[in-house]
Amino acid sequence: MGLFGAAFRRRLDAMHGEHLRRRGETSSIGSEADIPRSRARSASVHSMVREHFSRIEEATAILTSERALGVYRDVNDVDDRYLMMLQPNGWRYRAYKLLLGTKHPGNGYAAKLVQRAIVVNTLLCTFTSCVETLPYFNNSCRDTAEAFDTGFGFELLPEDCKSHSTSLALIASCCMFNFLLEFVVRLATHPQPLKVILHIGGLADVFVAAVSFSGTLAFLAGHDIDAWTLSFIRASRIWRLLALERFVPAGRYFCDVLMSRGYQVAQVLYVLCTFWFIMTTYNWYFLHNEFEVESED
Repeated sequence: MGLFGAAFRRRLDAMHGEHLRRRGETSSIGSEADIPRSRARSASVHSMVREHFSRIEEATAILTSERALGVYRDVNDVDDRYLMMLQPNGWRYRAYKLLLGTKHPGNGYAAKLVQRAIVVNTLLCTFTSCVETLPYFNNSCRDTAEAFDTGFGFELLPEDCKSHSTSLALIASCCMFNFLLEFVVRLATHPQPLKVILHIGGLADVFVAAVSFSGTLAFLAGHDIDAWTLSFIRASRIWRLLALERFVPAGRYFCDVLMSRGYQVAQVLYVLCTFWFIMTTYNWYFLHNEFEVESED
């Protein structure tokens, strides 16, 4: 099926290339009405290309106007439309650029260190969440009656459960405080703060701060929290992994692929699902020993 899908995609690419050659090469970008309905996905590609060129033109106009005033910025700033909205060399500009990490080609070693620190902080918080959800820590150590074998050559003793739980909660609280500080800085430096909140990383930060950070602080303060709520508070820290999309924009790239190749992906899935239904029906009809539909069917 994989080989068929790859061959089918190559055939679709060849058909699309032939279609473009028939239309003729042109250097101008027309309207979406010029795109045939049979290639509906081209409308998305068309709009993405137009948006890309409009951003380049807008960035070029900003650079030209700033240089006329004697203001010079890093030419790599054009890669981020929001960075272009900030005044060069201001504290908001420097902080926003620093938090871009390696996504900005002009950033130096300091930005790389900040990005690595954010990633390590996120992974450390996630690690504490995974450890605290072990059965050893169930119900705030009230149900811990025997040693827990870690599999690494040592055991966690029942009498040490409280101290281990408190230590992990303190580490997680420090990590989440850093998350909150990073979120506040991003919110203060972004030219459109609402974009920070509605970003998948911003939503993850808000969720972790509202649920896990506040709940962990309540646990450290000695408040009585039931076992299910405490497990939910600890497990919710894993959502912070979504914030790494800022540095590894897999979600955005996945959406771009769907927009540009959605038509072909849909066709391939349709053919594969059709084959699957045909083969399933064939196997059921010829390999089934009886025609009574049982629960397993």
